[in-house]
Amino acid sequence: EAAGFGGLRRYNAGVEPYDPIIGITELSDDYVIPTPPISYGIFNGIYTGEPDTLPNGNIVFSRAEDVNQDYGLFVTDANGNFEIPLYDKVGTTELRARVIRPRPLPPIIADTVTQIPSLLPPLAGGPYDVDGTFVFDALNVYFNAPVDVDIVNAPAVGSAEIIRFFIDHQRTSPGSFPALDWPILLEEVAVNPDGSVQSQNAPANVPLFEQLRGLDDTVPVTTSGAWTNEEYIDGAAHVAGMNFGRPGTTVTCVGCHAGHTLIPVPADPEDARWTNLAPGASISVSSTRDPQYNVSVIDRRVMLGELWRYWTSAPNQTQNQWIELTFPVPVTIRTIRLYNPRFEADCSLQV
Repeated sequence: EAAGFGGLRRYNAGVEPYDPIIGITELSDDYVIPTPPISYGIFNGIYTGEPDTLPNGNIVFSRAEDVNQDYGLFVTDANGNFEIPLYDKVGTTELRARVIRPRPLPPIIADTVTQIPSLLPPLAGGPYDVDGTFVFDALNVYFNAPVDVDIVNAPAVGSAEIIRFFIDHQRTSPGSFPALDWPILLEEVAVNPDGSVQSQNAPANVPLFEQLRGLDDTVPVTTSGAWTNEEYIDGAAHVAGMNFGRPGTTVTCVGCHAGHTLIPVPADPEDARWTNLAPGASISVSSTRDPQYNVSVIDRRVMLGELWRYWTSAPNQTQNQWIELTFPVPVTIRTIRLYNPRFEADCSLQV
């Protein structure tokens, strides 16, 4: 269900895009009121929500013909190919249908931490570790997702000097008013040259976030060539999501950028020391068809994006062409990997 829209979407684990099923699942300019005051976010079309899965794989859901929200119960398949009315009384709203059927008991997984958390958050002035501490273990803040995983790139290797740990728990704010509860800096820890960093004293059971800082005391940026012709700044080495750990545990991750928790942590910590560093390099080329597409050499995308965004040499320049990547700091290279342009009808160039 797409909150704020009025449609059903199917999501898969990971970073794959959702599949629209039925109802309003996308932004559009087909507003119910197209003239000022415009009904931004309220669109023409059928509204659907609150699905439940039937034993045969079909879906029972609530459906309204328009924004008047007269919902009835309907049935469709997993792809929204049909709509069968189930119960729709005029002037009433039928919502939250649930299938009553036998269900297997979920597995019982014993909790490895039996300590009961505090009922209230820490006081503004601390102490913050009233529930104990855990170990925060970032194996490599420069670690990138695999090729074609559609998240932003990690900060460039060597761009981080320290990492800052903040606690950001509720104190005086009655809701989403961040200025009332400003984040509290807990500690700063130096980032090792291989990107690893640890905090042995992270307070347990409280919301935390982290932020990298460079030599100039600024936050390193993250970049992507996914949406524009040129690589652009689309974020920073700032983990905006709230992390937490249970008392006495070790929390492990790689990367330090938006989406990094989707990257699988290597089973062997030694493997975490090696990653695709190309997105953090500066590019020089012998010639180019169009300079704005040079970034596609290092954008970590092969099957994603438009075909015309590949770098190619200038017209009639075929001999002795080269690309040079320059990194901010000396690096050790274990593997150099080149990807051909994907083969499609409009692109048959293969190397």
